[in-house]
Amino acid sequence: MSVSVVEWDRDRLIVARGAIDGSRVAFQAIKVVERTADAPVTNEVLAAIRETVPATSGKNRRKVTLVFPRQSFTAYRIELPHVPDDELPEMVKLQAAMRLTVPLEDVCLDYAPLPVAAGSPNREVLLVTVPRDQVDAAREALNACELAAGEIRVSAFCTATAAARAGILKEQTDPSIVDVLVLLRRDFIEITFARGTSVVFSYSGASWSSLSEVESSVRAQLTKARMSASESLGAHRIGRVILIGSPEATSSVTDAVTARLDNAVLERVDPGEAFVSSVLPEGVSSAAVLNVAGAVAAQTDKSVAAVDLLNPRKAPEKRDLRRVKVLAGALAAVVLFAAAFFYRNNKLTAAEDTLATLRRDVSETRSSVEGGKDDIARAAAVQSWVDRDINWLDQIDSLRTLISSTELIYLRSLDFGVKTGEDLGSIKIDGYARTRTDVQDLGRRLTDAGYKVVALDYESYGRDGYPIRLTIDVAIPVEPLDIPSDEDNAADSTT
Repeated sequence: MSVSVVEWDRDRLIVARGAIDGSRVAFQAIKVVERTADAPVTNEVLAAIRETVPATSGKNRRKVTLVFPRQSFTAYRIELPHVPDDELPEMVKLQAAMRLTVPLEDVCLDYAPLPVAAGSPNREVLLVTVPRDQVDAAREALNACELAAGEIRVSAFCTATAAARAGILKEQTDPSIVDVLVLLRRDFIEITFARGTSVVFSYSGASWSSLSEVESSVRAQLTKARMSASESLGAHRIGRVILIGSPEATSSVTDAVTARLDNAVLERVDPGEAFVSSVLPEGVSSAAVLNVAGAVAAQTDKSVAAVDLLNPRKAPEKRDLRRVKVLAGALAAVVLFAAAFFYRNNKLTAAEDTLATLRRDVSETRSSVEGGKDDIARAAAVQSWVDRDINWLDQIDSLRTLISSTELIYLRSLDFGVKTGEDLGSIKIDGYARTRTDVQDLGRRLTDAGYKVVALDYESYGRDGYPIRLTIDVAIPVEPLDIPSDEDNAADSTT
């Protein structure tokens, strides 16, 4: 099956149609169009798209996969409580609202779950965002060509998909080892960190102007990428550095480039042999179309958990079963009433035969009543336990309302726990603040809202912009909380 792909870069477009050919991709048509960076779409661009991906007749438009390179998207590693998968979309959206510096309405976002570490109380996801205006510009261009966007992907996951299909990336059991894919393109160098087949970090930097500068450029960009990845990934060890590019470029890089990268194994891959099976037009390198090939392979290869900004992960719709429960309860009550009526009628009829039988029935009935008291007590105990259940999404939303702004308070983590005794549960807040007064104000708002502030500690940390490290332990009371609205918080902040 032929797949149409457009890699939408700021200063050029790659338009292609291709299909799976074993472990590689064969292109039926491909065209590269240069354009002024971030300039409006020109007639030349539209003509190239129409020529390479002709429109179909009828109501259903041909679907096109859009791919955005590393310069166009941002990636954030987010740590969340260990919750079920169907609760992740809402929690990720809440964290995105707190982490991003722009409104959620201004970006298209999706996330990819990362492997869960054994014994970890938390789980992590990789959040990816692209400015909505760039997405809208690309979709308007497709619409002008009578085409429609079917998927919106990003280059890092396309690179990993192509590498996984070629057998370069495989599942692994050691979570501390990562492989580094280095895509050597003449316009930029793109670096992807992968743990097994999961993308965990992405980076891009400047390329080279001559072959003599390839090794120095690769060494500089790997150093920068490693420093950026260390803060996001924590402790890790690089197992392999995989150079993907033309033989002239990869052979210009010596094994010494990995000396400061845990002496990792250096592998060189020619994308023209490993990923692409067709002959490309003159002037188009196989490294330049690798991400396009990965987007084609992603149609059938799902070994890499990727993002789709057009069809993001969503929580499953919850069916409203309240009416069904009410009807089922009423039916059960009718059945029980009828059963009890006939049972009682039969007993009374039989009791008329002999007085002894009546006394025996009365004795059995009294025993049943006494035994029912134990059942009622157990049911009350179970109901008491059920009433202690906590909706953590509501608690997170309440904290978001109380904090109201990340300009004064920056959260690092939230640890949740369930208690026994007088309180329903506990929350441990860990983060940073601009001033000590901001920490004290937060403690006051928590207390006013009904939380029990068990401990409030803060100390100087030396972090730029947020020099105060704070730790607050609060207890969730049984009584309802009095959470102020966002307008109240805004008024209180102004005061």
